[in-house]
Amino acid sequence: GRGPQLVVCTITPQDRHSKPFQAAAKIFDPLYYSFENKNAPHRPVATTLKADSDYSIEAAAYAHLQKTGQTGAFAPEYYGSWTFTLPIRHRGTQHERQVRLVLVEYIDGVCMRDLCYQESPPLGITEEHRLDVLANILDGAARMDHSGMNQRDLAPRNIMLKLEPEAEDSWEEGRPRVVQRAVLIDYNISVVYHLSPEEWKCHEATKLPVNPMDLFWNVSFDDFGHWVPEGWQCNGKAQQKWLMERFGGPNAFAYAPVSRELKLDDP
Repeated sequence: GRGPQLVVCTITPQDRHSKPFQAAAKIFDPLYYSFENKNAPHRPVATTLKADSDYSIEAAAYAHLQKTGQTGAFAPEYYGSWTFTLPIRHRGTQHERQVRLVLVEYIDGVCMRDLCYQESPPLGITEEHRLDVLANILDGAARMDHSGMNQRDLAPRNIMLKLEPEAEDSWEEGRPRVVQRAVLIDYNISVVYHLSPEEWKCHEATKLPVNPMDLFWNVSFDDFGHWVPEGWQCNGKAQQKWLMERFGGPNAFAYAPVSRELKLDDP
């Protein structure tokens, strides 16, 4: 094992009028963490400390997102967190150890990373729709930041895409797929500003979310592979022009005023 384990489970509510549903249980078991210390092989890894740290950060992040109304959209629904006790036997003596668990919404979809590096456009999704999805992701990150939290690892491997069901009618076969929802997962290195060290507490709140142009102007989107147009590869200016088209003009009124002068990169 290399870290938290994800298990899909079926939850049966105590309310007999509610239907069972699937959820994702993220289990922070120290015995599933790697004991290998790559930087100092002669020193053991404190896997219990690492597991508890991952759990406490992730649980705090989901609790904050739920409190600020961010779950169920760009973030998964959050159902709660628990600590349970498991037996362990060591040198003939039975002991107890604690294992942590976070229960969140199960996203029945595909990981964006798996669609970024295919030789052909992913699932026939049009370039226009891919850019719409990318814009929604950047907007979601800006609104999450405005809520008082930074996930700190916005990357295709941490984005799940829920697709519309495949066409069943023959006349719809070959029609491009549509992404119904993009969901950001994995919060074990995130920062909740009001719970953070002093350097993060200095984060300045604004009445509206920061404009994604402010957040992503000099950030390369090359990691998104075929999800972005070929002309963007190693071409920051093309990416910046798209940011201006998408989040500038009338669309800018949904965000706080841009705090700096944005200059296009050289061609």
